[in-house]
Amino acid sequence: MKTYRPMFTVILAVFVLLTLFTSQLQALPRYSAKYKQSCSLCHQNPTGGGMRNLYGAQFFSYTELPVKPMEDLSQLDKINPMLNKNVQVGFDFRTIYWKSDDELVGNSFLAMHGDLYMAFSPSERMTVYIEKGIHSAFEAFALLKKLPMSGTLKAGRFIPAYGWRFVDHKSFVRDFLGFSQYPDFGPRLVEDTGLELGFYPEKWEAVFGLTNGGSGPIDYDKGKAFTARVLKRLAIGDLQLTFGGSYRYGEFGSDDPLLRYGGGLWGLNYQNLSYVGETDWLIKPDVTGMVNTHQLSYRVHPGWDMILGWDQYNSDIDDENITPFWRGKISSEIFLTGYLELIPAFYWHEYDGKEYGTGEIQLHVWY
Repeated sequence: MKTYRPMFTVILAVFVLLTLFTSQLQALPRYSAKYKQSCSLCHQNPTGGGMRNLYGAQFFSYTELPVKPMEDLSQLDKINPMLNKNVQVGFDFRTIYWKSDDELVGNSFLAMHGDLYMAFSPSERMTVYIEKGIHSAFEAFALLKKLPMSGTLKAGRFIPAYGWRFVDHKSFVRDFLGFSQYPDFGPRLVEDTGLELGFYPEKWEAVFGLTNGGSGPIDYDKGKAFTARVLKRLAIGDLQLTFGGSYRYGEFGSDDPLLRYGGGLWGLNYQNLSYVGETDWLIKPDVTGMVNTHQLSYRVHPGWDMILGWDQYNSDIDDENITPFWRGKISSEIFLTGYLELIPAFYWHEYDGKEYGTGEIQLHVWY
């Protein structure tokens, strides 16, 4: 059996040393940590993910991300996702090839992400958002904007605001909590239907949602779920800090207990170094589990970021006989243009006493 833990420890040490001696460092949601902004800086959805707004699709994608950022801003007029002044369209497409030394996993091509977006804004205070993906991914909601304290009210089908919305759907805090659209191990809760009230001033944000508590289009039981996330942003000199917490409670009505999650999330940025992390507890009537995700990012060159990740899941923190499941990750994000990205990655896994590695190459195209 291959042993990957020593290899990962060496790579981690080298990575940390590099970050100490190089100034071009950056970690998605790393941009939120770096710019001290909510996800609404670049996304139509104020809680992040999905369709980019005009600033994100047109300006940020072409002047911040690529290997050769666009310098002639007059060229941005050629990149226009607006069908007219009220309707914007967009998409995300990801396809990968992976190969594993685990015989049960093997190798495969996979079109894992194909989302089409449309946002209709009949006025400055209202946006109707539709996101349809391959398989079963689907969001559709009306968003009322410009409420007091930069507030919004969302009604419809959406992913509740819990924790960091890591773009990697295999991140354990997304997978094991049910917020991954394509989970490997956990349940698939993801999109839920209901209401969500959010406040997004510059230095803090608070989001509260009341939803059905299940991913189906209709919920016939009496139970509902409450989800909350709060964040605080502050600066100490050049050090930018973000810290907060999330909670989800699904034991309303006469239903049997569904779930309770609670945890903390944090991010820091110093000059060009960014780190984001999250720890959550899964609280059930007879057992408490814990899940962690950590990501550190290093910008080798404009348009080329190195990513180091660590995930761990323990199904019962009180049982000493249970070995936590962990995953290490090292990858590159290479932004060739303002719409094209290559992501080579290698993962180390330990699950049920077995260790194995998986390599993959991912193509990401967006608009």
